[in-house]
Amino acid sequence: MPGSHAWPAPRLGGTMRNPEMSGASVQLAPNHVLAMTADPSGGFRVRRTTERWDALLSNEQAALAALAVKPSTIGDLVHEAERELGLPATVTTPLVMELLQAGILISRADDVVRLGWRHASRYHSITFDYPFHYYGTPSGGYREDVRRMNAKAAVEPDDDREKLTVGPISPLPAPRQAAALLQEHPLTEDFGGRLSAALSLAFGAVGWAQPAWTGAPTMRRTSPSGGARHPSECYLLARSVDGLSPGWHHLQPRTPALCQLNSTVDDEVQLTVDYPGSFGRADFEVAALVVITTVFRRNMYRYREPRTFRTVHMDVGHLAATFMALCSVARIETCAHDATSPAAAERALGLDWLDEGAQYVIAVGDRGDR
Repeated sequence: MPGSHAWPAPRLGGTMRNPEMSGASVQLAPNHVLAMTADPSGGFRVRRTTERWDALLSNEQAALAALAVKPSTIGDLVHEAERELGLPATVTTPLVMELLQAGILISRADDVVRLGWRHASRYHSITFDYPFHYYGTPSGGYREDVRRMNAKAAVEPDDDREKLTVGPISPLPAPRQAAALLQEHPLTEDFGGRLSAALSLAFGAVGWAQPAWTGAPTMRRTSPSGGARHPSECYLLARSVDGLSPGWHHLQPRTPALCQLNSTVDDEVQLTVDYPGSFGRADFEVAALVVITTVFRRNMYRYREPRTFRTVHMDVGHLAATFMALCSVARIETCAHDATSPAAAERALGLDWLDEGAQYVIAVGDRGDR
């Protein structure tokens, strides 16, 4: 496979090349966490999504990588592998060194700074074992959840369900209408119609439900959201979309519509600088950019533990995957990437990143009859 790297078989001997390294910090590199899958030929394949590089790991190497999700030291990782997997240190130590050399494991002392992960790594380490209430316990977890939510609502109303913006409105088809359009007539609609249908079905509200506590009805979308909080908002930078004025638009989910915020559209050079992973990498004519943001307080109203910050990224991921799957049906090209400058989108949208931060950018274009 082009670009792949075949790993050598695990060595069954050897000692730590530098005994002093046993106390060095180590963890799984963040961009590998969700890119490991079982390989039909045996072992596991790990993929670097940012570099289009993959490698085949043995079962032992994959198990060590999984254990390293928990921040640790090399010595502790070796001891945990012996305790949990029954592998002696003479086997695991050289495997850990190989994983470090390949960049699948990183030394938090050096690599996190070099790779720009210092803050993320610190957050991960501090919150990894942070206690939180598990609402799924059979001994009244649900009742405790309702009690806590009513107590919070007595102090501050639980009514933040959507962001309202003001400006010229471009209606989108209702989600059910959008689903029928994509299923029955995807070849007869122009690009603007197909994009509108995909946006509505991915980001529009498909229903509302009254919570068990005192609060406003919670939104339902075609993608799940923890506690039905739906902290994600969708924005569109239209460059050349049929029936849509150029500029930034905000998607209002209740009665799906795009609300135009401004008519600012940067040139290709600036868009490439601001969005290198999406606009800059797209091998098609980019007609628009879709930006997904997070309104942090909406999620943290219910989940006030520091681990909450992890779940908002899952919310964004669900929505992005749903939208791109719909685009595939609608003959729309996509190029997505999270390696972007959030400040550029936040500046264009007038956002304060402590309240609402840009998370993900998807470039879209017309695939037409190809």
